[in-house]
Formats: sequence, structure tokens, C-alpha cells
Amino acid sequence: MRNLLVVVVLLLVAAAVLFGPGLFHGGETVDPGGRTPSTAPGTGPTLDRPEASAPAAVPEEEPAPEVLRVERPLKVLVLMGHATQRWPRMIEMALQSDAQLQVSGWAASSHAGAPPFGNLEPPPGGLPPSASWFEAMGFEVLALCDIDPGVFEPAFWDGVAARVKAGTLGLWAQPAMPPPQSSGGVASGVHPMLASPVLRALLPVARAAEVRGTPVPGVHASGAVFQATAAGERHPASRIVYWPEWSRRVWQMGAAASPPWGTRFCYPVEALVPGSVVLVEALPPAGSPVPMYVQGPESAGRVLWFGAQQLADDTLRDGRQAQKWYALIHNAVVWLAGRAP
Repeated sequence: MRNLLVVVVLLLVAAAVLFGPGLFHGGETVDPGGRTPSTAPGTGPTLDRPEASAPAAVPEEEPAPEVLRVERPLKVLVLMGHATQRWPRMIEMALQSDAQLQVSGWAASSHAGAPPFGNLEPPPGGLPPSASWFEAMGFEVLALCDIDPGVFEPAFWDGVAARVKAGTLGLWAQPAMPPPQSSGGVASGVHPMLASPVLRALLPVARAAEVRGTPVPGVHASGAVFQATAAGERHPASRIVYWPEWSRRVWQMGAAASPPWGTRFCYPVEALVPGSVVLVEALPPAGSPVPMYVQGPESAGRVLWFGAQQLADDTLRDGRQAQKWYALIHNAVVWLAGRAP
């Protein structure tokens, strides 16, 4: 009997060495912090890096912003309404420090004094990019910043829609206040991106108020502060740092900063497409939270809607605060490209 027990013990030890701790944890993988996948910080969307590279414990001091690795070149096209708009330039600045990110830009309204955009050649002739040029360039992410789809050939949007649905293109959509009149004659209360049937079908917005009247829906004179949701505290495109505990604190500190993280205009979304996930809300001084930063349904491809038009100038002048937003934009692009599973 004693010999049998010795044999059993030796077999168990050998199995543990060969098959690892999963043998005694029901097949689950335990992360470096000792948590199972149900409570680990990478649950759901995860880091584009080995789990073992993350520190084992939640740090006591605020960690540096997380920047997801990009292992091979990734091309991004930014289409903007105006060459001098702040958010396209923020996107450019957020991506310029990563040598693997290659960025091209085109503005519907050019400006003689505007500096060149990105590190890739713009569309030829200064004209709106064609469907054939877009395909030949091999872009993996398309960012729309207050753009009017009506200035492009319909084939361009048909190609965009096909690639988004197929999962080979990620889409960032960011409207501003609707222009007085678009090229397609759309009423001023509706942004042209939401008036385009092809583009509207890709976006997670099911219903939005018209931006007209008094008071103007979406306008918050004293600002609407940002608040991350539980999903946003974990999502690679919004969490800012790796640990959900710290991600929550970072967003809370941003809302309490002077000036706070927020906006004076957030597109007045009233209902979302089923399956959409709210990552960040805008909290107006009065009224209900507005879905500001939203992931579209997974079945429709990788789409992010960012409904805020601005961030306080003082926030961006603070280098520490600006780095957090640059990390958020960088990681959003990596996620949109399917590089952060």
C-alpha cells in the first residue's frame, strides 16, 4: 500500500510539472495577480501583449497610461471637415510617436496656413479619396471627423461599408454641430454623417435629437463632464490604464480636475442600436447622461462613435493630462484595427 501511495504522489508531481497549474484549477488560466478570467483586468477585450508581462498586483501609485504594442505597420486615414480642426490634430499627435502607425489625412475645407497632415501621402490632386485609391493604400482604420459624406463618390462609402462589415476596416466616427447647410441639402439640425443611409447603417446611433431650437440640444454652456462606464473601465479603447480599479480612478480624477474632462457640445444621442456598448457618458448639469463614446454592435464590425466635439484647452496644455488622451486615441486605433483582441 505504501508503495502504491508513493507511485500516486510521484505521478501527481509529474503531471503538475508537465501540465502546469491548470490541472488543479479546472482548466482555468490564472493571471499574474492570482485572479481567474472572470475577475482578471483583461476580461472581455484584452491587451495586445502576453498576460504574464503585466505586474502581479494593482500598483499603489497611479500607473502611466497604457500604450498597446503595434507589431507591424498599421495605416490610418483621417477625413476631416476642416484642416485646422482640433480633434484631427489630436489624433495625428497621438499617433505620431509610434513608428508603426502610418497616417494620411484629407480635409474638405483646406487652409493655406495648415501644416501637412500625417506621414503618408494624401490623396492625389487634393481631391476626395477615391474608392480605388483607398483600397490600394490598404488602410485598416478610417477616422471621420465632422466630415460630409456627400462630397465623396457613393462607391467610396459602399467600399467602406463592405470592409467594416467584413471586419477588415475599423471606423471612428466623430460629428460636430451640424453645418448650416451640407452639399446634399440636409437640414441644419442633422449632421450629414447621420443623414447618409450607407454611413448611418454602420453607426451605433438609432435616434438623436435635431440640433436646433432654444435651448439647442447637445449644447451645455457650463460643460458636461465625462464618466466611464463599467465596460469603459475595461475596454482597450477607453480604459487608459491596464487595471480597472485605476482606470475608474483616472476617469474620476479627470472629472474632478480643473478644468474637468468634459465638453460643451455632445451630440444629443437619444437611443442606440441594440448590442451597442457605452464606454463613456457625458453628464450634463441637468438631465440624463448622454452616450458619448460608444462601441457599435460586434456583429456590425469594429466601430467607435465619439460624440464630443471638444476638450478644454487647459486640459490639453497639461502634459500629464494630454498624454492620457493620446494613449486613449492610440489604443482606440489599435483596437479598431483588430490588433487588441
